[in-house]
Amino acid sequence: MIFLNFYILPFFKRNIFIIENARLIVELSQVKVGIKGLDNLLQGGFISGSTVILSGPVGTLKSHIGFQFIYRGLENGEKCFCLSTNQDLEILSLQLKLNYDWDLKRYVNTGMLDFFYYSPAGVQTYELTELARADVITEVIYRVSSNVSRVLINTLSQLFTIVSDEHLVLNLIYRLKTQTRKIGAIALFVVDSGVQSKSVEENVKSMVDYVLETREHEDVVEIRLAKSLTKHDLKWHKVYLLNNGVHVE
Repeated sequence: MIFLNFYILPFFKRNIFIIENARLIVELSQVKVGIKGLDNLLQGGFISGSTVILSGPVGTLKSHIGFQFIYRGLENGEKCFCLSTNQDLEILSLQLKLNYDWDLKRYVNTGMLDFFYYSPAGVQTYELTELARADVITEVIYRVSSNVSRVLINTLSQLFTIVSDEHLVLNLIYRLKTQTRKIGAIALFVVDSGVQSKSVEENVKSMVDYVLETREHEDVVEIRLAKSLTKHDLKWHKVYLLNNGVHVE
C-alpha cells in the first residue's frame, strides 16, 4: 500500500496500483526482483520506473542479488543492460555458471543482454580527459533504450573511482532516473559502503526511490529495506545462497 497522499482502490488484487493524485489516474505496474523473500518485503516488487541503491560492505552478496535481478528478467524475456566495472563477461559467466548453472552468454549472444565492461585496469594506463569521462556517461544513457526493462550498474563505487568526477557520476544517476521513469524500467546501482565518502553515499541514497542495505551480523548476511515507495519496516532479514540463487528469509 502506498501512502504519500495517494488513494489506492482496495478491491484491486493484482500487482497493479491504481493511484489517484490531483484527479489524475496513473497505472503503475510492479517488477519482481526474482528473489522470493525480497519481493515479499517490497510487497510484490519494485514499482516500474524506479531507481534503487543496493548498499553494503564488500562481501555481503550485493553482486549476487544484482545479477539475480538481471537474470530473472532475462528468463522472463525482458531486455536488460549491465555495466560491470569489476568482472568481464568471461569471468562473470563462469562464476554464475558454476554457482547457479546460469547461462549468461546465451542472452548476450541473442541480444537480450547488453553487457558493457568498463574496467579500472583499462583506464589506469592513461589519464581520462573530461570529454572521455563524459562519453562513458553518454554511452550508458544511449544504451538504455526504450526496450530495456532492467538496468544494473555494478558497481557505482568503482565508477566514482574510475571517472574521478563526482558530478559526472551523480549526473549519470539523475539521467538514468529520468530515462527509467520515462520507459518504465528499473535501474539498480550497487554501492560498496565505505569506499566513497559518507556524504556521497547519503547524497546518492537521497536521489533514488528505494534503498536496500546489506550487512554481516554474527557471521550471517542480512538485508533490509531502508527506503521505499511503499510502506515498509526496517527489520533485518537473513540472506542465503542456495543452488538456484539468493534467498531472503
